[in-house]
Amino acid sequence: KWLVEHGDKIVPAPSNKITRDTFSGLFPQVAEQDFIASDRVYAMPLSIDTLALAYNRDTLDARGVVFPPKTWTEFGEAVSKIRVFANGTLTTKAAAIGGTSLSVENSTDLLSLLMLQNGSGIVNEGFTRADMGREAEAALAEYTKFGVSQDPNYTWNDSFGDSNTAFAEGGVAMTFAYPGDIREIKEENPFLDFGISGVPQINTTSPTNFANYWGLAVASGSPNADAAWDFVIFATTDRISSENYIIETGHAPALRFLIDSYINDATIGVFARQALSARSWAEPDDDRVNEIFDDMIKAVVSDGIDINDAIGEARSALTELIRG
Repeated sequence: KWLVEHGDKIVPAPSNKITRDTFSGLFPQVAEQDFIASDRVYAMPLSIDTLALAYNRDTLDARGVVFPPKTWTEFGEAVSKIRVFANGTLTTKAAAIGGTSLSVENSTDLLSLLMLQNGSGIVNEGFTRADMGREAEAALAEYTKFGVSQDPNYTWNDSFGDSNTAFAEGGVAMTFAYPGDIREIKEENPFLDFGISGVPQINTTSPTNFANYWGLAVASGSPNADAAWDFVIFATTDRISSENYIIETGHAPALRFLIDSYINDATIGVFARQALSARSWAEPDDDRVNEIFDDMIKAVVSDGIDINDAIGEARSALTELIRG
């Protein structure tokens, strides 16, 4: 994800220190996708966080939702059971989805996830233009239907405030969160009874999850690049130091053998499992991509612009960004 934007600032690892094959045996596929180019390793992760579904147990139980939704079809059904209107006003909000980043934490990542699940590459393989066709349109339609007040699935809008705070206060039944969001929610309300489930899928037999994380790298101007790479390799592959990092920070592990150890952990097990099927995409500029995706969402939910037109505008803006 970050290599396109920051690759010119870092020096790859010497081939005699770590190879692509060794790297692939240590980390999930998404890390190889994000940190390897031309068979050279440019960075190595200490953790891999994925987007999961947090749900309020009391609210789901009260509304007759027995299990957290595993598919987007089940998610829509849960939304229709949970949300409550009184005199035309939405009084019980089912899920924080459908808004822009003004209110929905991780809105861009959630929309990216839906695009990847629908089979959109978002950008083409040669990274020369945006690749957002019918699959991306389906994803945008799925995301925004929860934020359009006239839609039968409507359950959220930007006026409802920050989604993490709303969830912590019991103001919304479901939200999409990374481990850092979970820590924030627990700090805001230590007594909230909530669970963490895998993010809904289109196809549960072939899941696609979304990763957002960083890697340790060596600056291109480093006078001691070899020694720096020795440290990076040790910090990210030594079991004791890697596990200490997970324990101290609460992030999900990146190393495959630590994922295996934590896969059933009550707190980070969901995130660990999802790392194995996580994907990302090459974002040319994180801040500008957020703006483009926010504009795309706002165009549909606030301005009433057609899905096809909103995707077309985003495709043009993203292609322009790629071509600089």
